[in-house]
Amino acid sequence: MVLTTCIKLSSVNNISIAIIQKTRALLLSFVFCILSFLNYSQVNYVQNASFEKVDSCDNINFYYPPEFWDTLRAGGGGGPEICSPCMVDPGLRTPTNGYRKSYQVPRTGTNYCFYTNYGSNTVSPSYPYEREYIQNQLNKSLTNGKNYCVKFYVSLMNESKYAITEFGAYLDDGSIHTIYYGVSTVVPQIKSPVGLFLTDTLNWTEVKGTYVANGTEKYLTLGNFKTTATTNFSVMIPPTLPPNIQRNVADYYIDDVSIIEMDLPAFAGRDTVLCSGDSIFIGRPLEIGLECTWFNNATQIATGGGFYVKPTTSQSYIVQQDVCGIITKDTVQVIVKPNFSGAPKIQSSYLELCPNDTTNLTLINLPSIGNIYLWQSNLTLTNYSNNITKAKISGSVTMAGNYNIYATVQNNGSGLYCPFIAKDSVTIKISDTCFKEVIIPNIFTPNGDQVNDVWRIKMPLGVLIQEVEVFNRWGILIYQLDNTNLQNEKLSVINWDGHTNSGEVCSSGVYFYVIKYRDRFKEKKVLKGNVSLIR
Repeated sequence: MVLTTCIKLSSVNNISIAIIQKTRALLLSFVFCILSFLNYSQVNYVQNASFEKVDSCDNINFYYPPEFWDTLRAGGGGGPEICSPCMVDPGLRTPTNGYRKSYQVPRTGTNYCFYTNYGSNTVSPSYPYEREYIQNQLNKSLTNGKNYCVKFYVSLMNESKYAITEFGAYLDDGSIHTIYYGVSTVVPQIKSPVGLFLTDTLNWTEVKGTYVANGTEKYLTLGNFKTTATTNFSVMIPPTLPPNIQRNVADYYIDDVSIIEMDLPAFAGRDTVLCSGDSIFIGRPLEIGLECTWFNNATQIATGGGFYVKPTTSQSYIVQQDVCGIITKDTVQVIVKPNFSGAPKIQSSYLELCPNDTTNLTLINLPSIGNIYLWQSNLTLTNYSNNITKAKISGSVTMAGNYNIYATVQNNGSGLYCPFIAKDSVTIKISDTCFKEVIIPNIFTPNGDQVNDVWRIKMPLGVLIQEVEVFNRWGILIYQLDNTNLQNEKLSVINWDGHTNSGEVCSSGVYFYVIKYRDRFKEKKVLKGNVSLIR
């Protein structure tokens, strides 16, 4: 239960009220112009429909009613009161200063309004027939010929001695007026049923009806528009309150006021794609008066204009909207896509190169649709926006080192997966052998001591051996490697263990060799020399 404090506006004298009303009218007109532009999507024409917007708790006083609400702008009407839990000072809750307790629970939010709709001639000698009204400046004028659903909720204050019937709502251009605390006898377009006394002090009673506009309406006024003599009232059981608090009036709380177009179509939202694990708001922003029921697979799941959903699989949601008995429906599809769980991988033809060499690069392990690629490197690349490119080492490089190549892929979600951004990198090494001549050992000792047991020749990076021949001192060929057993010229290291091709052990002595190869520029080269074999 919310304990609220009600602050009465009627303590201000007539002159002050007139000044305040004119000043406020000008300010509200300006605010209305601005908000009419900003709130173009608002379906409820009533501004601050639940009385929640106030300047601050400190400003809830005689001069500051809830935003967009006032007494009659054209004059008269007494002063409504705002009930809010902001004001909690027990010293202010006495009948002598205009504050009084309220134990009603707001229908929505934390605030509501109350005011007097009927009073006997014992209320005040100055105002024998007390009457008050509240008025709202709509966010825009109604449209000529359009049908509207008008609705609000009332609850009788416990202090009230009387309950009335035919509680009404009147729509006009703001010209309605009375003397201060006087009665306006206009005919309300919307009113509660005749003969049904609004006696409930615990719950909120709905009052609603339909109205066809003439196009001049931009203000809504709530209250009792019958004269004191013609007001139908019912005497309630005397409240169990001290005599100085009991009042010979019919005071009513008001909450959740709305005016909505009857032909407003139901709106479930636009079909959308959602990433697994995410949530999204469907429907319209929550508004007072918008009665909607939501279904998923024929099961009711929510009420209100809209709400957040977090489906794990693709779903359809149906909204059923009721505007004064006009039922419309709409459906929204929420497609759930999985998140990409893989990782891109740069595949390179070579990880070790020399100046003027080129390697092919391919970005793999990715979806086939929706990818945008970006390559970055201080190497020269042939393509920066595809999954395939080439990287070339500049011929001006003069020393060994590492070069990093980065690839970023941004997927737009048009394929099977949700949008994502992923990255990978690869390091290309510039070998130190690129800057050395071929070094051929002139001695080796194949004696099985694991030290210098083979005649080992390592060619620089990019140099491919084509043929190796070893002759004894009589010129007989004893060992040979040719194109056939060099696996398509890809061998770059020779390890001769001192045996002939037939497996015989070679004796100690001096042997002669001929090595044919292609350098990094594919030029044919021949090396000749001798090597000593010592056992």
